Amino acid sequence: MNIIKEKLSGTTPQCDNSFWFFGCSFTAGYPLCNEWADFDFKSFYDGKYKNSIYPKLLAKHFDLTYRNYATPGASNQTTLVKLSNCLQLMKPGDKVWVNSTWPGRLPVPSEPKNGVVDVLMMTTGDETLSLKDWGDDGNDLITAYLSEIILPNDKIVYHHWRTALFDVTTHLNSIGIKAYLWDAMDKGHNYELIRDWDKDSDDAHLSPNGHQKVFEDSIEFFM
Repeated sequence: MNIIKEKLSGTTPQCDNSFWFFGCSFTAGYPLCNEWADFDFKSFYDGKYKNSIYPKLLAKHFDLTYRNYATPGASNQTTLVKLSNCLQLMKPGDKVWVNSTWPGRLPVPSEPKNGVVDVLMMTTGDETLSLKDWGDDGNDLITAYLSEIILPNDKIVYHHWRTALFDVTTHLNSIGIKAYLWDAMDKGHNYELIRDWDKDSDDAHLSPNGHQKVFEDSIEFFM
């Protein structure tokens, strides 16, 4: 399984148990951390804050092996697939963080050699990510599906996939694996964002202070 390959720093076992992370850019630590990337992506702020993201803070606090499979722009479907692929590797004593995300995200096949990628269209009307592999007609079809089918029914789509993620985390808790489903869409913007912390940026992801507060707010659940 490609998803299991240990490409991230910090995955060297510290103990017998692991802290697993799945989700979108909030859990990947974008743009402070670039360890999610399988291409040459230079992290913002020269990586100065890469260890300040809440997944690393949580794994360090509980002295668990750090395993982060979140990626920026990930859809709930992609998060569910990655989580499912890793289930067989989890064991009692592990901890699992899953963040659900916005419904206007869709996994589509890229070139066969590249597998599946997520495209994004937020309810604010943002453009989809680059779909050059599909050509103009294909791009138009995908954009139309997102804008005319998914977004007008975003609550239905959101609850469909979030319920699936919730069911998996509920099962994990029942077998001694502490799992928590955190909703980026509902909770992410309750914390300090980069645009609040760095006045030269309009980035709406978590600032280092925001990551610290998410960490502090989440510790009790995993005790």
